[in-house]
Amino acid sequence: MEGSKTARWVIAMLALASLTLSPWQAAAADPLDQELVTLVHLGELQGRAAEEMKRLTDQVQRAQSLGLPTESLVDKIKEGMAKGIETPRIEQRLILMINHMKLAKTLLKATGPSGKNQAALGGKDRALAVLSEALERGVTPDEVRSVHRDIGEGNHEVHPDALAYGAKGMALMKEGGLPPDVSRALAATALRKGVEPTNLMDLARELKGRGPEFREHPAKLRDIQNAVERGHRMEKIISDLRSRPDTTKPQ
Repeated sequence: MEGSKTARWVIAMLALASLTLSPWQAAAADPLDQELVTLVHLGELQGRAAEEMKRLTDQVQRAQSLGLPTESLVDKIKEGMAKGIETPRIEQRLILMINHMKLAKTLLKATGPSGKNQAALGGKDRALAVLSEALERGVTPDEVRSVHRDIGEGNHEVHPDALAYGAKGMALMKEGGLPPDVSRALAATALRKGVEPTNLMDLARELKGRGPEFREHPAKLRDIQNAVERGHRMEKIISDLRSRPDTTKPQ
């Protein structure tokens, strides 16, 4: 509910700001530039200093110059403004996000295909965004490399999306308190078996939410591992898991 209120607020305020732009602002050629101009104007309507707003837009333009996706950065500015977060705090958040994007890009390039296929890697915005989130959630570069090795076991080709979602799946499971080596092996094995990334995310969220149960009863986690290794349908694994009562919660 809070998220929908924030979204409605952003839409309403951006619409108001766009109505009050000067002709030269409205005529900005680049869609990103035009959106940033609108954000600056919205910041002024909120009473934010123009210099502070410029620091935010400078971060977005810096990311663009580095060949990084900017959509999540713009969304983070909108979210911060809607929630009334101080501009310097939004700026620090943007800097952190950009640093994770830069690291994710380096990791994808180092683990990606070589030769002529390497050029296509720069357009993998989705993989870059997902891997950046995994790093933000606490997965280390060494763990990302381990996920890559595990997925590629047996000479399997490792697509950038698979690496990114494998790392994110590991991150989610680690957040639930599952052992890092188990989290990594589960994510990598699932992707090596051809599990769709969306299904892996569903499994990872289920395991994260039931972390205390699996920490208390590791044999149950081994059952999940075995089912994944045997190639059981992920939908069935998740369905069975959801139908089972969490023994760590009062009934």
